[in-house]
Amino acid sequence: MLRPSGFLNDPTGQITLIKSLSFLPVNPSTPPYFGLAYGLGWTLNFEMYFYAILGISLLAKNYRWPVFYSWIFITIVAIPLTATGMISLSAKHDYQLSLIYLNQIANPIILLFVAGVITGKLYLSEFVIKNKTYAQALSALTVLVALAWAYPGIPDFHGMLGWGLPITVAFLTVAIASKTLKFNPPRWIIWIGEISYSLYLTHRLTQVSCTKILEFIGAESFGKTWLFVILTTLLRILMASIFYYLVEKKIAVALQRLTKSRTTNRSGVTANGREHS
Repeated sequence: MLRPSGFLNDPTGQITLIKSLSFLPVNPSTPPYFGLAYGLGWTLNFEMYFYAILGISLLAKNYRWPVFYSWIFITIVAIPLTATGMISLSAKHDYQLSLIYLNQIANPIILLFVAGVITGKLYLSEFVIKNKTYAQALSALTVLVALAWAYPGIPDFHGMLGWGLPITVAFLTVAIASKTLKFNPPRWIIWIGEISYSLYLTHRLTQVSCTKILEFIGAESFGKTWLFVILTTLLRILMASIFYYLVEKKIAVALQRLTKSRTTNRSGVTANGREHS
C-alpha cells in the first residue's frame, strides 16, 4: 500500500480511500458494493446512512416514525420511480441517478434495515403468540425454510430478492416467539454474539491473510480442504476476540465514560444555576 506503486501513492487510490472513509460510494454504477477500498466497506456505508436517518427521525419525537417511513418511501420508491420510471427490489440494480449518493440511498437493500425496525417495534408491542406450541412450530418452520431456501442456491445475493426475505421472516418470527418461549442458548453462542461485530469486521482480513500465506509457501492445495476451513474459522474467531477486547470494548467504555462525564457536568451546571437563582 505504501510502495511507490502502491495504493496511497496513486491519486485515484487516494480519492478511493477518502471516499471510503467518508462512507461515500466510489463507483456508483456498481451497487451495492460501490467500489470501496475495503471489501466490507459497502455494508458500513449503508449502516452509517441508516443510523443517520434514524437519528434525525428521532429528533421529530412523536412524529419520528412517520418521518422515518416517509423518508424511506421517498428514497426507495418516489425518487427511482420519478427519475427512471421504475422501482427495483434487486440490490444489484443501477438506477444511474445523476447525484452519486442517490444511487446508494435508493438501493432497496435498505429495506432490510427497515425490516429490523419493524421487527423491533413488533417485539416491543403487545403482540404475542400466546400458544407455546404454535410459537415453537412457527419458529422451527421459518428457520428451516430460510435454511432450505439458501441451501440449493436459489437465492444468490443480498437483499429481499435474495437471502434477505426468508431470513427476515425467520428473524421476525423467532423474535416474537421469544416473548412466549424461553430460549436458553449455550454461553459460547452468546459470547459469539458479543464479538460478532468484531468478527464481521476482521474475518475477511484473516481469511485473505491465510490464503496469501499458503500461496507464498506454495501450499495452495491445502486451502481447498475442510481442515483449512476449520482452522481458519477458529483463527477468525480468535482474531475477532482479540480485536473485540483490545479495540471495540475499549472504545465502547471510553464513549460511555465521555457521555457520563458530559451528563454529570451538565447536571452540575444546572444545579449551580438553580442555587444562584
